[in-house]
Amino acid sequence: MGKTKGRPRKNDLVDMSIIPEQRTYSPPPPEACEETTVPIRLPEPGHELRVRCAMYRGQVVDFAIIQIARVDGDWVNVAKIDCDRGVVHRHQYERDTGVDLWDHRPLCEIPPDHGWEVVDRWYDEALQMMEDEWEDNLRRWNGDAA
Repeated sequence: MGKTKGRPRKNDLVDMSIIPEQRTYSPPPPEACEETTVPIRLPEPGHELRVRCAMYRGQVVDFAIIQIARVDGDWVNVAKIDCDRGVVHRHQYERDTGVDLWDHRPLCEIPPDHGWEVVDRWYDEALQMMEDEWEDNLRRWNGDAA
């Protein structure tokens, strides 16, 4: 059977108005993971990193590393690296308003397939970044250019 001659019939055309579903990374359900939260004290009194991670089959599959400061008896966010909506990203907060100055600055897109390996690798890198840059984060939070 050969090709149909002439213009293709309407039913033979691909419907270009259909947008394929965008797949994004999603970790295993929380009940399947072992979740831990650990505080890490920083050299500055009243400041710490709060590290939350979800483990599944020996890998970190979700995390948030939050730099917090005690202000008037309450803990407030200074900076954060976390993974959400298929992206590892950073937040830098402003002291007076709590506004995220960076509005989810992306660090790495997490692929929908084999994303666990990417998240696990970025957990270590993000923790190192937050430990190395806590003073810069604090300066930015206080309104100083860093």
